[in-house]
Amino acid sequence: MDQSALLWNIALSVIGMAYLIYARAQRRAIPLISGLILLVLPYLTDNGYILIFALVTAIVTSYLLRF
Repeated sequence: MDQSALLWNIALSVIGMAYLIYARAQRRAIPLISGLILLVLPYLTDNGYILIFALVTAIVTSYLLRF
């Protein structure tokens, strides 16, 4: 694992943790699922494009399904 992949993994994990904290405070399921995906996915793949796609998808899904 190179340095850029490690930094992406850390960044996605931090965003995933923020989603989990938000979901717990607001008691919402969609941010909870998005946060879990962002926490687990970096450990399952090394492909940077998949990680960035997951980040964008989680953010957009959380935004669109918040109502």
